[in-house]
Amino acid sequence: MATCTATLKEGFLVKKRLSKHRWKTRWFVLDEDHLTYYQKTKRQTSLGSIPLAGSAVSYPVPGYDKKPGIFKISTYGGKEVLLRAATNEDRQVWTHAIGAVIRAREGIVATELSQAAKDIAGKTNISEILGAMQDRSAGISTISTSRGKVTYENCFSGAMVIDWLLEWSFASDRGNACSIAGDLLRLAHLQVVKGPMREEQLKTQAPTFIDSAHVLYRFSRRCQSFITYMESSSESSGSSAGELSDGDILDRQVSNISKGKLIKEGFLIKQGHVRKKWKARRVILKENPPSLTYYSMAKSAAEPLKVLSLEDASIPELTSLPNQALPKKREHVFAVRRGDKRLLLFQAENEHEKNDWIKAMELVCPKST
Repeated sequence: MATCTATLKEGFLVKKRLSKHRWKTRWFVLDEDHLTYYQKTKRQTSLGSIPLAGSAVSYPVPGYDKKPGIFKISTYGGKEVLLRAATNEDRQVWTHAIGAVIRAREGIVATELSQAAKDIAGKTNISEILGAMQDRSAGISTISTSRGKVTYENCFSGAMVIDWLLEWSFASDRGNACSIAGDLLRLAHLQVVKGPMREEQLKTQAPTFIDSAHVLYRFSRRCQSFITYMESSSESSGSSAGELSDGDILDRQVSNISKGKLIKEGFLIKQGHVRKKWKARRVILKENPPSLTYYSMAKSAAEPLKVLSLEDASIPELTSLPNQALPKKREHVFAVRRGDKRLLLFQAENEHEKNDWIKAMELVCPKST
């Protein structure tokens, strides 16, 4: 059970159950030590907790390159957890927050950068070096290694890091390269893979990077871009990272209303039309023409459950609805009324997210007032 500490981030993620190879939507809470998940937002009883000390977070995940939002946490003990955010943009936010916790848990503080890092500060920075190291085509090569019964992926030796820094002219000699790599280690962007050397490193506040083929490291947060670093480092990142192509979501029966421009995407809890049960769905809102698509998160479904036209839809005030239509004991709820008078009820994660969805819906729905 995770220690009761300050909540840093919370929201819906979809977790893969390794035993049954099924995906389940859970409410995740990130604190200063763990990533804990619950069945519902009320956080009554946790279903599990992922310790973050010594863990690593990474994406893309081999075999899931074409599925948006998927990332992996590899724990210190060798356990791997697959998670899926609603969009690639949400994944970026989650992995950044988780990576920050992992780095803080390393207990390593760099009081001052080395002279080698200062020397290259005018040309580049630590973030750019990390981006280049993780580039798909030109980044550092990785290997898998076993420690006892546990296999660690995406590892590289100290000598490989030094060779790479020299190859790409980030350093002038091996001593200079060791100083830069040492800064990456002290800032906890790199971590020693589990073993005796890691235990020694954690005992000191000034760990030394070792230029050796026998000492292995890995990134605490590994985020390879599909666009190579060398092509994109001079450009600011756009907002299209969270968009899906038409081919990812098209339903053969409704292709005429699913080709519009993506406006908003994320997780919502939707009330069922027949049984009135509430279930988490991945929801996509588009315009030109206006449509709402939602997917089941119980499976890694490629086909949507439904694609609804919003041509005649409106966003009514909840106070204008009859009491029997309103849900009991649910917060952050909003409604969409279609032209056929059918009422769709959704629940957002919080009030801010609810207002964002309402604004997006009002922008798309022509009859909104």
